[in-house]
Amino acid sequence: MGRGARHGWTRYANRADWDFYKAQVCGTVHLKIPRIVEVLFGNILEHTAHHVDKKVPMYRLRKCQSALENAFADDVIVESFSLRYLRRILAECQLYDYERHEWSRFKDFDPRSHSMQQPNSRPEAP
Repeated sequence: MGRGARHGWTRYANRADWDFYKAQVCGTVHLKIPRIVEVLFGNILEHTAHHVDKKVPMYRLRKCQSALENAFADDVIVESFSLRYLRRILAECQLYDYERHEWSRFKDFDPRSHSMQQPNSRPEAP
């Protein structure tokens, strides 16, 4: 279940294990915010719909998001924004080391002893 960074409930995988449904539907958060802010941001926080099909025009994202939530209610992650939510995200967010297959908290991460290069990527030339 590897990732680069996570919120605690989403799942990432290396390229060999990557699955579109798990990554885009199960691994993307629809963050509910006040409607006026949503309009100012062009509905982009209808995030699951945006990740499932990036070609959906912004003015159709709300309708598509609603359809996804109805069709895949057990898999679509929906959160309401609040200061409590923000604090939780900041406390839970972690880094994933693809070589060691383990999670690190940001405060415990030592970049000198970990490689953050993702699998299947080319190493930099010396």
